[in-house]
Amino acid sequence: MADSLGGHVRELAYLARGLRAFGRRRTLDSRKRVAWLLRMGQWQRYATRRELVARLPRNPAVQIPEDAGFAKLDALDRGAVGEAVAAANAHWSRFDLAGALAERGERPFVVHGLGPVLAPGDPVLRLALHPDVLAAVAHYIGMVPVIENAMIWYSPNDRRLDNSSQYFHLDGQDVRTVQMFVFLERVTGENGPLAVMRADASEALARRVGYRKTAATKRLEDDTVLAAGDVVHLTGEPGDVYIVDTDRCFHLGSREGRAPRRVLVIQYYSPFAFVLPRRWDVALPFAHLVKRPGFDEIQRLVLGAR
Repeated sequence: MADSLGGHVRELAYLARGLRAFGRRRTLDSRKRVAWLLRMGQWQRYATRRELVARLPRNPAVQIPEDAGFAKLDALDRGAVGEAVAAANAHWSRFDLAGALAERGERPFVVHGLGPVLAPGDPVLRLALHPDVLAAVAHYIGMVPVIENAMIWYSPNDRRLDNSSQYFHLDGQDVRTVQMFVFLERVTGENGPLAVMRADASEALARRVGYRKTAATKRLEDDTVLAAGDVVHLTGEPGDVYIVDTDRCFHLGSREGRAPRRVLVIQYYSPFAFVLPRRWDVALPFAHLVKRPGFDEIQRLVLGAR
């Protein structure tokens, strides 16, 4: 009785913090209902972003399958990808990895956010705004998205950490979150690659176990996931690109290996995501570029315009 009451009190405390914080902790179908309420709360902005999707023609070879929720983008503009890889490596060469690892201590996963350093024309930003990428993401999530950030992830893969992203989970940032992974170096089974389960199998499993993004329930054991469907390990060469819905696909990464992993990650979701404030235009790292010349209407919305 006391545990049940304590659970209700905790949920009420999250609700008091706002609908977004509350919605993130709900079960799959409940999160979808909360997400709908958030969109209705800013109906005109939501409708505008939905209508503009029609202005983004799809490249049939660059899409996110609805049933799988992830894909390898071999047909994406190789020139743009190559330039982005070179630029990301240049940004990384100026990053103080040793200092970042020292700050992280016992949890050594490092995220180097590029928001403060990417200027208009930077190849990483050009790839993030590439029309084929934006069309694939917008058609998949049903509206013109925003870029949450562009980051370089580094994981040493030298240990197993309890209650970490090394265990299967859903991100819970929105009902659909798209991450584009651009390999900066070769990734094999020894580099702690991302392991992904299809979206349709993941959603069935999430409903069956009543998955919620809480401290006690946000990580699943391997046996539970592997009994529900196949898992794909995302490996490849420098310049290979994968795109994954980390809110619909159970996934893990950075398991123990013989070598570290370094990858460029560009993340998209709706501006109504649970993890964004209502005024997303003052929170997103590229929103300061909205008034700079050289961007069209859709690109400005992706950067963070309201």
